[in-house]
Amino acid sequence: MSADSSLSRRTLLAGAGALSLGGLLAACSGNLDGTSSASGTGRDTLDLVMIDSAVYSFMPALLSSFYGPGSATTVKVVQTPGTFDSVDQRVQSDLAAGVHDSLAMIGGYNLSKYVSAQRAVALDGLVASSGFDQAEMVPALMDLCKVDGRLYAMPYSISTLILFYNADAFTKAGLDPDKPPTTFSEVRQYAEQLVASKATKYGATFSNDQSGNFCFQNFLRSNGGAMASADGRTPAFDDDAGVEVLQFWAKLFKDGLGQTMTYQQEADAFGRGDLGMMYTSSAKTAGIAKASKFDVRTAVMPIPDGGTRRCVAGLASLVLLDQDARRQKSAFDVISKLVSPAAITTLVKASGLSSVNRVATDGKQYLRGFFTNPLYRPGNQQLANVVNQFAFPGSQSSQITDELQQEIILALRGSKSCAQALGDAAKQTSLLLEESK
Repeated sequence: MSADSSLSRRTLLAGAGALSLGGLLAACSGNLDGTSSASGTGRDTLDLVMIDSAVYSFMPALLSSFYGPGSATTVKVVQTPGTFDSVDQRVQSDLAAGVHDSLAMIGGYNLSKYVSAQRAVALDGLVASSGFDQAEMVPALMDLCKVDGRLYAMPYSISTLILFYNADAFTKAGLDPDKPPTTFSEVRQYAEQLVASKATKYGATFSNDQSGNFCFQNFLRSNGGAMASADGRTPAFDDDAGVEVLQFWAKLFKDGLGQTMTYQQEADAFGRGDLGMMYTSSAKTAGIAKASKFDVRTAVMPIPDGGTRRCVAGLASLVLLDQDARRQKSAFDVISKLVSPAAITTLVKASGLSSVNRVATDGKQYLRGFFTNPLYRPGNQQLANVVNQFAFPGSQSSQITDELQQEIILALRGSKSCAQALGDAAKQTSLLLEESK
């Protein structure tokens, strides 16, 4: 290993959170000999690092069904709490301790960091040699897994921002539940009627703690804005497009038609019948529907007036990290099985996520007819509009995200003007980007 390569690996995703030496050692498992957890018996034991989420609770059993006792491959699921940032932290800490994980399920927006750190293995050769049929996969999602034209990941799960609404409350307020809002102006109009009629306490909201400022990015992009310049080094979210988005929501909340909440707060309020409309990930569909005692419906994401729908992909992708050529074949076999029609069908039915596999979507024995269900249709419809979620480069990426989130909350609560909040966030972003060079 060259000195440059070693350095890039040691510094992988440093901004995801610094850990003490004791924390690094405590976080590690498996062999400390610089290899993946592989026995000397001809069996490959591959570690798959992924988040501990109810959405993926079936994963250990699914992998056991693929790789039973007689299999030459064993897949060990290493679950980390929290968001996809915790996966990045685990990969980093394992690497620092000499443990080379074979696979990871990462947030799609972080793929470029794995590639620049020379950790993600390009999959093009393995795709060709294995006979994997790329035509099965949704082309737009495959494109999101490429860097400089090479395939470095495989799309696994995909969600988009959709609107959840209480159809019973719509009826009580004199609104047509079969005609949900499609624009910001209509969102405000519906919110006014919901509150004025006392059908709900709050008309509309969106959560302020979604990973990577997910809601704001969707609204910004749909309003013609961007998070940063083309090279990713100059913040652009404080331009007119971003200010207009925050001004809409700040006025809505100031006028008593809603308030900014965490996801758990809004989910609780929605479930109680206190909230008429909320924007959140389509991944929450099955859980929200199950927890609610009224007619829950979903719709495509309403966007700023005059905008063009741009749906930021809540993409989880599978990356191959193992540097051993023999184990790479075993690891790619794991990826292939996880994105197969049968496995994607299991994922989609357990969660309400959209399908990354077109055979699964259309196959009679898989998901044909599933997305005709009005609850699950909007997320799948929006795949034609997906764009990549943006993450600022460098070691301070997570802090930049947090700083922007806090400034957005201040604006929505009326503690700062929208222009000032985004301007302050942009200044801090520029400083942090400079520090991380």
